[in-house]
Amino acid sequence: MSKTSPSSIPVPPLPDLRTELDALKADLASSGLCVPSPERHHGDGSNAVLFRLLPGLSPEYQSKLESMLRQMPWMLLPLQDDAYPALRRLQDKIDELAHAVEHDDLTGLARRAVFEQALDTEMERAKRSGRSLSLAILDIDDFKRVNDICGHVHGDHVLCSVAEILRRNIRRADLAVRLGGEEFALLMPATTQTSAVFLLERIMNAVRELRFDCPEHIAADQAQVTVSAGLACYKGFRDMLPLELIEQADQALYRAKRAGKNRLEKAPLRDISPELSPRTLVESAEKNFLFQGLAT
Repeated sequence: MSKTSPSSIPVPPLPDLRTELDALKADLASSGLCVPSPERHHGDGSNAVLFRLLPGLSPEYQSKLESMLRQMPWMLLPLQDDAYPALRRLQDKIDELAHAVEHDDLTGLARRAVFEQALDTEMERAKRSGRSLSLAILDIDDFKRVNDICGHVHGDHVLCSVAEILRRNIRRADLAVRLGGEEFALLMPATTQTSAVFLLERIMNAVRELRFDCPEHIAADQAQVTVSAGLACYKGFRDMLPLELIEQADQALYRAKRAGKNRLEKAPLRDISPELSPRTLVESAEKNFLFQGLAT
């Protein structure tokens, strides 16, 4: 009797996964249950992973199946072979989704939800440490004109260019955010008002160097990009809600807009130590200016 070679051993036919899944859904529905679709899932309840063993996968079929599943919320995890590549792809996908949740799709800057959480944390840290926290809100001047005259593609280019300037000029501890539309925020921990002014002036000068190409003929000065900015500072001397600091920066931004745009306005320092007299504050501001000026 001849010996059967391993390659001639019959392999059971692979299941039709779509047919099996449809049958499973039908069985669940007949039992009064259903599998919710991703668009109908609102986060209530728990998630689950459903496994299906696929015996007899050839390397060629496995490779083909992996390329198909890459476009769907499925993962193929080999049991006999090295599982590391599959787990690595899963980790990469998780990292990609986590980044997408926290960052703006167009500019790559942090989203508003990340900003609000960071602001709350940094205000608490400023209160404990006594180190200043500065918040700036910036708005691109006459941005609607760019979209109306040159189109949204050019508008998106301007947004990305301003975002890149913010990214290049901030420190690692700072947080640059796209609040929405053409409005940005810059959170600067352990930064005095004076130091924040120097940083913002550098950013605004870099933005002034931007020009955008436009299909319509417009004057050179109309092709210039500028931003207005409002700056608020928190020193941790008194309790303050994050919304109050945002409101202070917002009001300063409105003043910059009303004063002609393309400028920076500072909110009054309302968070002042009770031990400091007005004269002491003036002397402190003068010293900060001199030291910062000499340092630069």
